[in-house]
Amino acid sequence: MVSKCRRILERETKLFIESERTSGLPRRLAHFHPDLEDDDDYFVDRTQVVALGSSDIPPPTNFQKKFAFCEPDPQQDLAVLVEDEQQSSQVVRFHLHSLTTGQPHPVAEHPIITVSFDIEFLRVNALMGEAVSADPEIMGNYFLVTLEWREASCDISETLLWDWKTGMLLARIQENNAIDCAFLDKEHFLAYSALPGDDHKPSHTALLVYRIPTVSLDLKEVPPNADFRPTSYSNSSPVLILEFPKLKASWRLTGQHLASRLEPLPGDVVYTKSATFLCSRVNTLFLHFRIRNALTWDSYASRSREGASASYRICVSTHYLFRHLKECGLEDIPTRSIPWSQWGTKSTRWFMDDDSVEHMAPNLYGSQYVRATTIKSGTSQLLSIVNFNTPTIMRQAYISASSSRAKRTSADKAEKTAVLEGKGLTAGRLFQTRISSAKIPMPDFGMPLNHEIFTEILGGI
Repeated sequence: MVSKCRRILERETKLFIESERTSGLPRRLAHFHPDLEDDDDYFVDRTQVVALGSSDIPPPTNFQKKFAFCEPDPQQDLAVLVEDEQQSSQVVRFHLHSLTTGQPHPVAEHPIITVSFDIEFLRVNALMGEAVSADPEIMGNYFLVTLEWREASCDISETLLWDWKTGMLLARIQENNAIDCAFLDKEHFLAYSALPGDDHKPSHTALLVYRIPTVSLDLKEVPPNADFRPTSYSNSSPVLILEFPKLKASWRLTGQHLASRLEPLPGDVVYTKSATFLCSRVNTLFLHFRIRNALTWDSYASRSREGASASYRICVSTHYLFRHLKECGLEDIPTRSIPWSQWGTKSTRWFMDDDSVEHMAPNLYGSQYVRATTIKSGTSQLLSIVNFNTPTIMRQAYISASSSRAKRTSADKAEKTAVLEGKGLTAGRLFQTRISSAKIPMPDFGMPLNHEIFTEILGGI
């Protein structure tokens, strides 16, 4: 029951306010429950995609089947209906349907893709009876999904990449640690995971970049009924590994996450004024990981003493990542590993979580993400949009002297230096509210909200 409640909250957050990337307009996705025969049935049977601000509200699409959630791509009239998190089931199904008609998608040669897990695989990894969760993403012809057993003690995961139109499996990644994956450009996708140390325990995180193949994995045909068994396929190898700093022996990695949505995706429209611009690649990554000191962690109290744990958020510019990818194409090396010292300091900005940074949205759009800081009074929060490594589109380079901004004060310069050195987002530094809570108009209950939004810009790389 706990798993179901948690998943409902995830779906409510993800699906009811999801900004749809491919249509060029902000959209809202809503799911509708069928008439439930019992309270334990949390599946839905229809969905509705609405352009925010539009008076034209289309009717919900009835797919005539129950599913856990839907991954939509309105630009391709595609809805991937996901059947996952079914207790005691070794199967996950993906139904490829038309978002407008609700029928199987006419372009998909195999409108139902099934992933089945062998009993031996589940038994060896202590996954018998555990529910498997799917995290899908669509980019053009490609359908990427990571499968995890989130309630199990084992952190093993399976990541699979298909050409959804032909049903061909293109890549498979099996990891013994938690993993997050995302498309990087039209030819690559990446995984954010942990690498093992000499003791086979996770010692540091890394970005693993994979090339999207043009032929099926192991040159195999689509199996009967498009029922795939991951253990029947070889593990794909990355072309590039970008390593983060290794932890000291007394510290342990307790979790890492990639921003759940990297938007816009390659091929998405990002500008439609005098000219139309498409996103060619992801420019910014937003990472997070937690560590704790094994010597001072109070496991009985399920909490840490002061200084026994730390949580970091990292903004990554992909500029140097693509430079290394280009060099990989000139070398006859299956996998190239780049140590932290050769890429990290030039490409990243690190921030340590503390009381001044309480909440950061997991979603990243381009170079922007949202954060909320609690005001000193403790009863209100300041909502702001943070920009990192902002891409700029300019019609002309000339800027009038009368419109140029005022020079930075010495305090601003000091804060900018702190951010560039990776010392931002700590008490007394950049992003700490410079306006006293008394000067910020906070509405009482029933009063209209103040829609003013504060913005901060981090130095680009």
